[in-house]
Amino acid sequence: MQPRKPWSYFFLIFSLYYAPVLNPFFPKTNFGAGIPDFGLLELSLFLWVMFFLLDFTLKTLTIPKQNNPKLWLSSLGFYTLVVVISVLWSQESYNAANIRDLFFTVFLPFMVVFLARYYVFLPGVITGLIWHAMFSCFLLSIISIVHFSLHQGATFNELRASFGGLGNPNGMAIFLVMNIPIILYGLYKGLCNKKIAFLTLVSIALGVCGTISRKGFVTLGMSYFIFLFLSKRFKVLMLFIFLFALLTTAVVGQRYMSKRYNRSSINKEFTGKWNMALAGIDMFIKKPLYGWGYKGYYNNFGRYFKYAVRRKYDAHNNYITVLANYGLLGFLPFLTIFICPIFKAIKAMWLSQNLLSDQSLSAIALLAMIVPFMCSAWFAGKLMYKPVITSLFYVYIVLFLYKLSEPEPE
Repeated sequence: MQPRKPWSYFFLIFSLYYAPVLNPFFPKTNFGAGIPDFGLLELSLFLWVMFFLLDFTLKTLTIPKQNNPKLWLSSLGFYTLVVVISVLWSQESYNAANIRDLFFTVFLPFMVVFLARYYVFLPGVITGLIWHAMFSCFLLSIISIVHFSLHQGATFNELRASFGGLGNPNGMAIFLVMNIPIILYGLYKGLCNKKIAFLTLVSIALGVCGTISRKGFVTLGMSYFIFLFLSKRFKVLMLFIFLFALLTTAVVGQRYMSKRYNRSSINKEFTGKWNMALAGIDMFIKKPLYGWGYKGYYNNFGRYFKYAVRRKYDAHNNYITVLANYGLLGFLPFLTIFICPIFKAIKAMWLSQNLLSDQSLSAIALLAMIVPFMCSAWFAGKLMYKPVITSLFYVYIVLFLYKLSEPEPE
């Protein structure tokens, strides 16, 4: 008989997969001006931390014996520390709103990473993550498809599907794409029903189309391609390329999406984002070591774009934001968060003798998740400041890094 999973595990699952879906249906607190709102998403994360401490005290959780990814954990911890203390040399202060944002966007995801290690090797956890990912993504995809279908004739912003704690349509698309590798991993490991997995993967593709997110659509193809190519499933890959080409033709031909994908629209946005990136690089050059501090780019935007409608605006690029805000002090550990797992995955694939082994599939899934996520981070403004997305992203990295550390069966 398998041991009972600790209560904190169920709160973690709820926070990562279901709170984003249910969040809009629950009211938020309103304590007045200057005090941040508190909703279901925040409550579920707090309850998870509380129940984790209870489980840890009762010794129902133990740290795994496998080697910890020390470099990755150290880099993430150092980056978290830099972000928190950078308020000291910024134009901001430790007011209620900033403390809340720092806790949920930086500190809490780090806690999720540090504490998720205790769940990785519990019996049935990986299978559970795969099934919950499929169910959550299927729900969000259906919501996206229905939203897009019911809003024909509406304005462009009303047409784009967005939901729950994911913030905006791009966040919703990124969340869906981020779950593709773990579902494919479960499919080829035989950890889930093939028909249900296939249905979910198809619904994700349609759900991403409903968000009308260019980065979502591109990274969707990227994630599938990386997984199928590296696992040498070339027949399936050719079928995917054919279906993806048909889907691309349908997307570009749709009257709303054609405006989104035409050359003039892309060139206009590319020029604007390039100028915003150049402004961030100039900020970095002026303060290369430690940057302008927390929200540095946001607060200095008006100095570079004096005739813009907004005086304060995000860089729309996570790398440029980190470079301008925290200089090399924050940028190097931030980059290591991505680079370290990539090198570990490539090394695992190189050393593995069998592409069907757990280590190889874990490495492939890791690459199929991180590389598209890095692409999204280049074009997304606040990707690393969405607690649901960053927390789930880090949990998957922890999961697959520990799978890489397991000895390969002879």
